[in-house]
Amino acid sequence: MLGYIYASQFWIIGEIKKKMSIIAKYESTCTRCGEPIIIGDKINWNASESSASHVKCPKDPLKKKRAGERFVSIGDSISKTGEMPPGKNTPEGERVLFVRVNTRYHWCYIGTDWIWYIIDNNRDGDDWGRSNVLGKEIQGIGWKVPYNEKLAQEIRDIANILNA
Repeated sequence: MLGYIYASQFWIIGEIKKKMSIIAKYESTCTRCGEPIIIGDKINWNASESSASHVKCPKDPLKKKRAGERFVSIGDSISKTGEMPPGKNTPEGERVLFVRVNTRYHWCYIGTDWIWYIIDNNRDGDDWGRSNVLGKEIQGIGWKVPYNEKLAQEIRDIANILNA
């Protein structure tokens, strides 16, 4: 049978099944470990119970949350102390981190001379004139700080936790 299922916070189009593994399109809470389900997580969806759980619950359920909070703290620090170069810039280096925090996407690029922190600024209603970072995949407001090995390693460690 084909149809639409609206169950809790998930839309599923296709064959109706009682249990399936899907990619989370909305945030929710895992029924097994009680930790947040983040958009993009692979989850087990039980349509008959309208419940979702991680396919693999985090070993340390608070580890991702703490890493995300630390990333926000680092981003705040860079945006307060860093340079916001004028014009239209393209960050050099490796895109190490790309995450969604609340309703905004955030990027970190680590180059040989600079570490960039960028917040998206490309939605309807945003002041696109404030954007100082333009690229193939991004339009946003960016700040950069001089390269620092300790900060670069911390960002890479956070990326490994959040992308695990």
